[in-house]
Amino acid sequence: PKYLSLEDTQTLFDVIQSMKFMSPPTDCLSPIGDLLIRKGLRKEIDSKFAYTVTRDPSVFRGTPFQIEAGIVYGGDLPQGEPVKVLRYANRVPLLYQQGGCAITHAIERINWRPYGLEQRGGKGIPVGPAVILVHIASTNVPFTSESKEAVADVDEILDEVGRALMDCGRRMRSHINKKKKLKKVSEKYDIIKEILPDIARKSASILGRDEPPLDPIITKIMNVHVFDSGIVFREKGEGESREKVTEVTIKYQNYTQKERTFRVHVKIPNALIQGIYPEKYTLKKNIIEWEIGPVAPARSQRMGFSVLGLDKDDYDEVEIYYSKLPGEVIGADPL
Repeated sequence: PKYLSLEDTQTLFDVIQSMKFMSPPTDCLSPIGDLLIRKGLRKEIDSKFAYTVTRDPSVFRGTPFQIEAGIVYGGDLPQGEPVKVLRYANRVPLLYQQGGCAITHAIERINWRPYGLEQRGGKGIPVGPAVILVHIASTNVPFTSESKEAVADVDEILDEVGRALMDCGRRMRSHINKKKKLKKVSEKYDIIKEILPDIARKSASILGRDEPPLDPIITKIMNVHVFDSGIVFREKGEGESREKVTEVTIKYQNYTQKERTFRVHVKIPNALIQGIYPEKYTLKKNIIEWEIGPVAPARSQRMGFSVLGLDKDDYDEVEIYYSKLPGEVIGADPL
């Protein structure tokens, strides 16, 4: 090396950087798993939303690692306090030195305001009714000291934690926006149903005419498609014959002025599915697809199915998609 010039050293560095080395094996990692993280969060925290993500294994300095993240939102969590951060490394909780940990730094680097949490100045720990969990699985976690209380700032780890948390944030934002829109539409509909009959009755009395039908007027004012869903968990039977059933219901409401025919696509868990209705459906790998319609203005259509064998909260949010449905849609995403 002492005979290398500065140009030679730079050339050697560039070549090494461009080389594609074989990645180390990742089957030695021990992630917790999405289902167990969600179950743990649901068991300890009463919330309205929970989402987890497991990133693909990655490498830093020749060492394999994998990032898992989860977030819960709403419920009984306090509104005006900083979110609670749960840090884990190889399934062991990190209880001290939170401020000096790469997990905390990755959370602070993200602008959480677009995702629905308050964050003064766009930096620091966000404020809102949420709990954030991050787990690092690695054969050699880069701790800041021998006490193993915090993870060192390694660029690859910071980037992977950031990507996992932003994925969680996008799903949380979608959940928050969906609930806000559904609440707004419900309040608007309640006001219209309360005021409109009185207006129609008094107008008909003044003009000496019959009261007009209200459905066309309501749909003209609302002019929106609304999807809503519900999940009910039941245990049937006793002893060895006890059966766990998760019943899922979906309701579509046509608040437009035209008859609608369209398709509904619902993501289902990897479990035994039965009792699908209505009967005009196609069951693919992890999707139920219904042909719906025609649905007249101011009328609704119900769909549903049952999932067998899952524990409570294993399936806690219905992912609804639609196709061939023009106009504003609330409660579902376009496919």
